[in-house]
Amino acid sequence: MNKHELVTEREYDACLDHVYTLNEDTPVIKTYERKDIAIDPDLVFGLDTRLFEELKEENKYMIDGYVHDHEHEHHFREIDLINLERTDAGDISKNKLEEILRDCPANEIYRIKGFIKIRNQGICILNFAFGRWDLTPLTRAINAEESGLRLTVMLARGEGRQWKREFEKRFQGDNIRIDYHPA
Repeated sequence: MNKHELVTEREYDACLDHVYTLNEDTPVIKTYERKDIAIDPDLVFGLDTRLFEELKEENKYMIDGYVHDHEHEHHFREIDLINLERTDAGDISKNKLEEILRDCPANEIYRIKGFIKIRNQGICILNFAFGRWDLTPLTRAINAEESGLRLTVMLARGEGRQWKREFEKRFQGDNIRIDYHPA
């Protein structure tokens, strides 16, 4: 959670309540603007998810560095999720990506976040929110075996099945694994 130092603890807690209304499994880590305590982008964007996989196996999650368990929490997810991951190190043309993103209606697809390897550009961070998007080139060195696409799509409840099929059509033959998680 960035810019947390600009709000009161009460405002911060209210914000977290809203985040967990959308997705109770969202890991929250406080970030700071100081370079000496920055959060590794691999952790934030899910390239190194061992910490969260271990917590999930134990039916737990983390908020602000504290571990919580699902047994004592009674939230429900209000959005559908789709995870897309390339099973090889291949790339995608920028034109194809932009065509797909233009066809994502803001009232059905809320967010798309993650990494995508753009032909002739390398790996970029994709940040799509309600019909607008930007691509930020990844500045760290990448390994040859890293996946060329790793995205999480947050959709309106009930839209996941339709968009899973749509993504399967759009990425047919591209070695993309698509996992749908209904609300």
